[in-house]
Amino acid sequence: DTVSAIVKQGTGSLTIGATDGSSLTPIISSEAYAINYENGSFNFYDGILKGKDGAFIGTAVTEEDKAVYYYDEGAYECATIKMGWDISKNADGSIYAYLIPTDSNYTMEVAGNGETLSLTEATKNTIPWDEYRSNITALQFEDGVTVLGDYIFSDLIAITSITLPETLTKLGVYAIGGATGLTGNITIPASVTTMDANPFAFTTATSYDVNASNTAFKISNNMIVTMDGTRIVSYPGGLSSSIAVPTGVTTISEQAMRGTKATSITLPDTLTIINKHAMAD
Repeated sequence: DTVSAIVKQGTGSLTIGATDGSSLTPIISSEAYAINYENGSFNFYDGILKGKDGAFIGTAVTEEDKAVYYYDEGAYECATIKMGWDISKNADGSIYAYLIPTDSNYTMEVAGNGETLSLTEATKNTIPWDEYRSNITALQFEDGVTVLGDYIFSDLIAITSITLPETLTKLGVYAIGGATGLTGNITIPASVTTMDANPFAFTTATSYDVNASNTAFKISNNMIVTMDGTRIVSYPGGLSSSIAVPTGVTTISEQAMRGTKATSITLPDTLTIINKHAMAD
């Protein structure tokens, strides 16, 4: 039989559990260890595993991204190992980011409820999945996530599409910036009410949509703008054309046009504020 397993980096401990809810929930016994955390990745070592009831389970046989647990009933192969990290704002385990190996690449799943932590341009490379970043080819969200913090999923250069969760209310600056492999469209869900700066700088989307039920944002001249039309949030970085900022716009948000392929920009007389990095690079 084949089951999936979750490996989480917790507060001082590592746990394994079956994603299908079965009884495969071994703990590390006092006699030996079966799991170690080393150099930013999870490595499995030979050792003794015990179940929740303390019964002997067997030996973990190590292979790359694979472990086999031997039971009296037979061998259960963990064909999918999820590496997981707590990325909740308050480090309370409410949101985890998981990496699932697919051949030589990874899918990142984001699951939980609430707000992720935020990073900065200076600290964005300190995330635990930094060494896997260029091999993450898909980014998937479960409903329940409400806020994507600043720079949290930056520079995922191999992802080709983004689908945001319907529970999302806020996107931080550069939250999914630097996705230079992305093509096509990004849709802003109806639930999003806050984007104070561009979440998608250096991301090569060629168009945006805003859900028709969204009351905070709309599309104008290919750009995400506030519903009153006074502030530009983001211009699609993969769209190679001239930018005509609509009359009535007073503010261009931080990084709103950063890293775009635009060939020229026309600004209106109504414009009074251009925030930092608004047209950089």
